[in-house]
This record gives sequence, C-alpha cells and structure tokens, in this order.
Amino acid sequence: MERLDLKRLTGARLDPFPLLADDAPPPADGAVRVSLARLEADGGHLFAAARRLGVEVPAETSAERLRPWLDRLALVAIEVPTFSDGRVFSLARRLREQFAFGGEIRATGHLLADQAEFLLRSGVDSVEVPSLRVIESMRHRLQLYGLWYQDAVDARPTIVELRHGRTRRRLAS
Repeated sequence: MERLDLKRLTGARLDPFPLLADDAPPPADGAVRVSLARLEADGGHLFAAARRLGVEVPAETSAERLRPWLDRLALVAIEVPTFSDGRVFSLARRLREQFAFGGEIRATGHLLADQAEFLLRSGVDSVEVPSLRVIESMRHRLQLYGLWYQDAVDARPTIVELRHGRTRRRLAS
C-alpha cells in the first residue's frame, strides 16, 4: 500500500499502523491498528499493550460509536469501499468538528486523485491506496490550489476572510 500525508505531500513520515488480526496478540511496541469489533471487545487491554493504537472502521460507522476511545486513539482509518462513497467526508468532518479528534484520520481503499482536496478540507490527514499513480496524481492536485471560497474543517482562511482581514478560530491544520 502507498501512503500520502495530504498536508506535507509525502508519505515518508507516516507511521504505517499495520492492521493487527483480531486473534493476534498486540506487539510489545510500535503502532498498530485494529478492527472496530476488536477495539469494542478488548479496548482496555489494547490501550495498555500498544504504544500507539489506531482503529480501522467502515465508512458507514457513526462518529458517536467511536466517541469512548477518541481521546486515546492515534489514528482512525476509514475504509472507502468505492470512490463514489462520500461517507468518508462526513465521518472525518464529524470527528474533527463534533468530537475535536486531534489524531490522524486516514482514508483507505478506493480513492480518486480528484478527491484529494475534499479529503483534506474535510479533516482527512492522509490516504492509503494500492496505487503509486493515484498518490502522484493527488500530490499534483494538491499543489494546484491554495485559496478557497468555501469554509471547511482545516484552518486555512477563505478568500472572503482574507479579503476582509477577518478569520474565525478553527481547529489547527
């Protein structure tokens, strides 16, 4: 799998958070991600065992279901089953705005380069896709635009705010 940090436009610093099988013991150290079912069944033990813990969730997962663990999770990886499934944007935005989740949000699966800006603007930090071609295309797309009319989760001011010298307080980007 290829990874890309949407803000830094590199995958070099991203922790891979390998997926731990539901029946495998947690490693002594390092970052891992587990399924939502395993987190719900064994969360306390997992947090005690792993230094950094992430969870992999389907796009249809409600943000409310993740709430009990958000203050301790380092990563929420949202599985995108098809490129036309927009629930990744809604879930990421809810995690950031409603629950002030400060960890990494990673979109995984079937993504298109054209979605890069929207993923970033909705609160997604990184992507994990099977194709290096998609990563390179996303990198290119993210370098095309730097100003926005629409407000979003990220901390970048809109064109209107810049024009009038006003900005609203937002989550750090």
